[in-house]
Amino acid sequence: MLSNEIKAKIKELGYDRYKLVVEVTCIPHQNQSLRMASQCLWDEKWDEYVVVEYDRNSSMKIIALIFGIYFE
Repeated sequence: MLSNEIKAKIKELGYDRYKLVVEVTCIPHQNQSLRMASQCLWDEKWDEYVVVEYDRNSSMKIIALIFGIYFE
C-alpha cells in the first residue's frame, strides 16, 4: 500500500516519460544493521534512483527504494 502511494505522488509531479519501480521494506529496529543491494541495467544519463529511510519510530525502520527508468 505504501509503495503505491509513493508511486502515485511521484506521478503527480509529471514524470510521464519514466517507468517507476518502488520497493518498500519494513524491518524491526533492534540496533542491527541491514545491507541491501540492487542491480539494474540502465542508461546513466537518464535513469535515476533514490533511497529514503524513515527511522522516527524506535521500534520500526522503513526503507523505500525508488527507481525511475526513462522510456521513449
